[in-house]
Amino acid sequence: MRWSPSLRLAGESGQLSDFIDGLGPGQLVGRQVLGAPALGDIQLSLCHQKGFLEVEVIRARGLQARVGSKVLP
Repeated sequence: MRWSPSLRLAGESGQLSDFIDGLGPGQLVGRQVLGAPALGDIQLSLCHQKGFLEVEVIRARGLQARVGSKVLP
């Protein structure tokens, strides 16, 4: 049996608890997600074929640069 850490916020409501409640049984919440504000929305498609992982950006909106990060011209 493998142990997987998870986070459930009992009795709390809001955007974070809605996000966490929407996770499946094999999905985990990283420490970065819990302490960082949202920097936009992104929808990805992941496909594993012939030993390669293909990542497709379906849509992205409201993207913001992280404070202190370098911005390309």
